[in-house]
This record gives sequence, C-alpha cells and structure tokens, in this order.
Amino acid sequence: MKLDQYVDENTTSNDFIPLIRDLFETNWYGTGRDIQLERVGDRKVPSSLLEPNYSHEELIDMLVKYLADNCIENALINGIVTGDDLQIANSYGFKGRNAVTNLLKSPEFRIVHTIIGTETFLDLLINYTARMENIYLWGELNESSYRKQCRSSLLSIRNMLYSEVWSLQRLDPLPESASLIYDVFKTKNSRHPKLEFLLQSMRINHINHQPDYPYILDSICPEPTNIKSNFDLAVGKPSVIKFVTIILEKIMPKKLFGSPHNKSVLFKKIAEVLNSHKKDSIYVCNVAKNFRITDIDWLVPRKKMNKHEFTRAQNTWIQFIWWFFNSVLFKLVASFFHVTDISQSFELLYYRHDTWRRISKQFKDKYYGQFLQRRPENLNSYFTYAKNDDFIGSLKLLPKAHDLRFITMPFKGSGKSVFEYMDRHKNEVKVANLVLSHKRKKNCIISVSDLPCELLKYKNQITGSVYALKFDIRQAYDTLPRTMILPLISELLKETPETFQFNIERYFVLSAPTAAGKRKRRKLSVLEGHESTISDKILSHANSPSVLKKSEIMKIVEQQLEHAALFSSSETFHRKRGVFQGFPLSGIFCEIVYDKLTEYLLSLGSGDVKIIRLADDFLILSTKRDVIAKYQSLIENRIPQFNIMVNKQKSFVSEDTVDFLGTTINLRTLSVTKNLDSYDLTPVRVPSFKALYSALVIHLKQALASDFFNCEINDEKTLIQNLEILIQSLSVRFRKSRKSVARNDRLESSRFDQFLLQTERLIITKVGTSHLTYIRRLLKHF
Repeated sequence: MKLDQYVDENTTSNDFIPLIRDLFETNWYGTGRDIQLERVGDRKVPSSLLEPNYSHEELIDMLVKYLADNCIENALINGIVTGDDLQIANSYGFKGRNAVTNLLKSPEFRIVHTIIGTETFLDLLINYTARMENIYLWGELNESSYRKQCRSSLLSIRNMLYSEVWSLQRLDPLPESASLIYDVFKTKNSRHPKLEFLLQSMRINHINHQPDYPYILDSICPEPTNIKSNFDLAVGKPSVIKFVTIILEKIMPKKLFGSPHNKSVLFKKIAEVLNSHKKDSIYVCNVAKNFRITDIDWLVPRKKMNKHEFTRAQNTWIQFIWWFFNSVLFKLVASFFHVTDISQSFELLYYRHDTWRRISKQFKDKYYGQFLQRRPENLNSYFTYAKNDDFIGSLKLLPKAHDLRFITMPFKGSGKSVFEYMDRHKNEVKVANLVLSHKRKKNCIISVSDLPCELLKYKNQITGSVYALKFDIRQAYDTLPRTMILPLISELLKETPETFQFNIERYFVLSAPTAAGKRKRRKLSVLEGHESTISDKILSHANSPSVLKKSEIMKIVEQQLEHAALFSSSETFHRKRGVFQGFPLSGIFCEIVYDKLTEYLLSLGSGDVKIIRLADDFLILSTKRDVIAKYQSLIENRIPQFNIMVNKQKSFVSEDTVDFLGTTINLRTLSVTKNLDSYDLTPVRVPSFKALYSALVIHLKQALASDFFNCEINDEKTLIQNLEILIQSLSVRFRKSRKSVARNDRLESSRFDQFLLQTERLIITKVGTSHLTYIRRLLKHF
C-alpha cells in the first residue's frame, strides 16, 4: 500500500475514502472482505476534541466518550456501559475487548490520522458509516436497536441528585439560549417542525409562569412540621409529584403528548420514576410504553402507517421521552429540591433547597471548625489535575437520622487530565492499596455471611454462659488517629527490604456464575506470589505489570494522607483530625488502625475472649461477666492510645440476645438469624412478571449462598428461622413490586405457580428434603 499519493493532494473527507479502502484491502486481501463507506451526516466536528493535543489513542477514547455523552447514534459505542459498572475510573468502557476501537488504535489508522489530520479523521468517524458486509464498524446505524443494549438508554436519575442553590442557573429545564429541537435529536436537520413549534411554546409558557413557581411550591410543598429527625424535614414524594404535575400542566402544550390518555400515562410514569430508588435501572424503552403514538400529530405522518414508518415513529418517541425525562423532568425537580439518598440506603429524599441549605450549613459550620483547616497557600483547581498542590475532592452530604455523613468525592481530572488520574490511580494508588491489604493483620470478618462460622468456632472452644458487648466507633473516619497511620504501615512493611519490589500482575479472568447464571469477564490485579488466591478462571494477562518499591509505597501513602483535601468555593481545606471518607486509601487506613485496636482489646482479656469486627462495628464475647464489665468501663471514655470514642447510644451489654450487623445472635446457643430488614426489600422495577420472578430468584440464590443456610453450621431450629425470614423477604418484595408490574403485564396463576415450584426446588437443593413439608407450608402463604 502506497501512502505517498495521499499526502498533500486531497482536502476533503471524500477524497480520503480510497485511502481507507486501500488500508482494508491491504490487511484483508483475498478474504473477500470489502469496506463500504458512505457519508450520512453533516455534524460539525466538536472543538472540544480538536483543541487539546490528544495522542491518537486518547483521541479515540475521547471520541467514544463524546458520542456516549451526547447520545449520538454511532456503531462505535455499541455495547458501551458506564465506568461504575466495570469499576473503572473513566466514564465509559466495554465489558470485553472492543474490536473496532482496537482497530482504530492500530498503527495503520494512526498513520491515516497523521496523514489526513485530526479534523478530517474525526469527520470520517462522525459523519460516515463504515461497514464490512453486514457488520457496522462506525457511523449511524439503520436501526436504533443498539439503544436497548447501550447504557445511554437508561434514565439518569443522577441528573437530579445533589443539586445545590449555587448550581441552579445551569438547571433551567428549558433555557432560552438552547435549541430545544437540537437537544432532543442532537441534529440541526430536524424533520419535526411541529414539535419544534410545540417546544418553543412550552419554553414561552415556562418563562411566563416562572414567577408563579415559588408560590406553588409553598402551597403544595410547605416545610414539614412535627420534626423528630432529619428525615422528617424532607418533603413527601406525593407532594413532590403533585408539584411537578401542576408545573407541567401549566407549561405543556396540549398537542405535545396528543391526548388525555397520553397525558395520564405520562403523569403515572413520572410518579413511578420519582418514587424509584437510586440503584433502580429505569430503561427509557419501558417508560415509553403504553402511550398511543398515533394520537401525537407531530410524530406520525398519518393515522395509518406501514411497518417502517411505525418503527421509525417508535424510535423517535423513545428519543423524545429520553430527553423529556433526563432534561426537563430531572432538571425541574433539581431546581426546587435537593434530592439525595439516605446514608447507607438507596431511598431518595426530597428536601426543599432552603431547608437543605439551613441544615447543611449548621452541620458544615460545626464540622469545618472541628475537623478541617483552611490552606490558602495551596493552589488547586477543578480544571487541572497534575498541576494541583493536593489531591482534591468535592463535598457530598448524606442525611442520617440526627446527623449528616460527610463524604469527599475525589476529583478525577477533566479533559486530557483524566488519563493522568487513571494512570496514577492504576499504577500507584491501587497498587499501594493492594500491597497494604495483603500485609495487614486481618483481625476482622470479611462479610456478615461469616458470622455463623465464627460463632460455631467460638462455641466449640468454650463452655458455659456467654456475655456480649456490642459497640461501634463514633465518626469512624473523622476521629481516626492520623498520627498512628504512618507508624503502623511502617511496622507492616518493617520486614520488607528497602530494595524489594512489589510486582502487581493483571489478568483477564472469567468470574464464577452469578446468581443469575452469568459469568463476567473482568480485569483483576494480583500481588505476585498470591496467584493461588484467584478463584476465578484466568483467561490471559491483561497488560504489563506494575512494579513499586517499599519506599515508593510509603511515599504514595504519605501523599494520600498529607495532601488529600476538600476543594470548596475556591478554597482548600486539609484535615486536622481523621481522614476523608471517599478517598481511595481511607478505607485501608481505617482497617489497619482498627486491626491494631482489635489486637489491643484482645490483649486486655483472657483466652475465652472473642472479638468479631466488621469495619467499625465490634462485638466482644466472653464467658465471664466481669471481663465484659471491664471492657464496658474501658469504652465509657476515650480508648487509651487510640483517642477514639464509641457511640454510647449504640453500645449494648447482653447475656441473652444481641442485634449485630443486621442479625440477631442468641447468646445461649450461639446461633444467628438474619433480620428481615437486612434483606433488600425495595420494589423491583421491571416491565413484566416474568422479569419480576427472575429478579426474585436471583434474590433467593444470593441469600442461599451464605452460611446462614449451611446445614453443617446451623442447628435445625436456626435454619428454619432463617428460611422463614428469607421467604418472608421474597413475599414482601413481591407485594411491593406487584402493583407497578401489573400496569404493564397480567398476573398468570400458572407462571406464579412455576415460580413457587422453582423457589421450592432451590431451597430443597440447599437444605435437603427433610424440611420439605415446612417449606411448602411457608410458600402456601406467600
């Protein structure tokens, strides 16, 4: 293939099509594969991709992010998911290797990029379709079915979360300066002039009625009275839904949704969405159901449509609904309410902005003075990463019953600096975390599921009555003794030679089947020499290993400890006490200190003392009442050496039963039952009963996998109690979900009976047939 002929001879994207074809002919000559390129759009290449001096590989990644952020139909983002789903730092990623992005990052395409220039190269990827036979490589698809697999088809509840008064200007749902029709379809070539007129009318109505909004808010959503906790200060969801409905009634043209039936469906869908939980996956294709699209004049060319016209109208409707909820509804809600999840829960609360500002200001004034100190000399910004003096983060407050939880979300860079953050996180911070996790003395349990086994071990070691003291650390992250962290880590690495290198190998592994029967391909980092700890099937090495010396580990730890900062209102705040909850190494810092605290507490007792710890929750067991009394006296004040206080309201001494980590422990038999509230009882938001049964079966399989249902660990009475509570949790979840599912599907008794039969089989497989009669009796009252 001769590239010289293309240099300095051509000026437009069309002129470079032969270059691309030559490239494919060179690589797949004789295979019968041929590439077809066709110009299908005329989008302007975004300046945000042109102005930074991205490398070739970075440019491809940023293009993928741009396409996903703007919901642009392009085969290049087929199968894309959010970074949160893959537990990676960047915004988006692919569950497996993506052949097209790998192809575009190949040396051949790097050469093409160099020859034709960045703007022309991006124009080829944005405005052209490229396919080999029936396989689309990039460009717009003929169908919009990819949206059903792409995460962009989810409604982004996060768009209305955590808004503050200072951010309200950018939350206008219908801004005057924006082209609404472009916001809906992401193209200036609109085929819907009627819709454009309706949206303009909606914006005019919005501007005219804006002065009335505060009065409507005060009338429908007054500040709550009879306050007993922070939760009582939130506005009830029915009032929020009523307020939103009244506003939309005032601004929406009648023809926007076409008929009273469609408007009724819309308001029901809005109620469902606003009643959802933070973790719910709300697919736009489900929200778009039950509307009569033939009632909508701007959408359908005529009452009778052929199959192609109907499919196109459906896809257009889904796109419109996605925009309406994500841009109009969520921004409207966020303009009047601070929407937040409850600490350690997924339930959403809606606070009026004036209410939230009052309670958060009271908390912040006290917190800043007690735990933080301002550092005016430190230069930081949310526009840079590498040039910052500190590792900065933004503030997120979550409500608790009588307090707020202070969380700092790390800044992960912007633009090109995202890659700098990712590189440092992967090759430094993550490695340090992994090394410290392997080196620390694990004086704790890994999860609640370990409780039955731990109690059985203790039961086999002792005789006689058992007494218990339960407590947890007050403000665990905020009161962590900072001065102990570095010495304790130095002690952990004391026997490691200064020149020793920690090698971190990375593998692609195939996980064990989940409760849903799926196996996920993921990347796993392992400390060299500990490959035997990998329970998943290793597929291949992921990339080159990371290597860090002991001195480098200590430097990373010191930087993350001393240079972690909150950046708020253009000011930098360092900690006087404790560590920032939310920063990547804060969790391991807590574990190392509490390992030492557990070791100290054990040294004060005798051989019959058992301490069970998970995070900052402690349970001390002993056969001697006076030993428990000694520990109780110790925690009345600050624990010596650690300067740590416990929650006195939550500390508890018992010789009968004790509630710990969502379970009830019988101290006479040392058996443990899981409480109903510890199960996920939130409604399952799915479109059909078949999907609901599948979700409940996954719920069941996940529960049965724990030791609470292990016949070799639990006695028969405890096993039956746990089974009863488990089936009750299934029943509660089914009843909570049934009403919303019934709006889209019909409950068939035959399918319901099949679900109960499957439930019975799964339980019997786990616990044996000896409990069959009792299980059937429980399922009969499901």
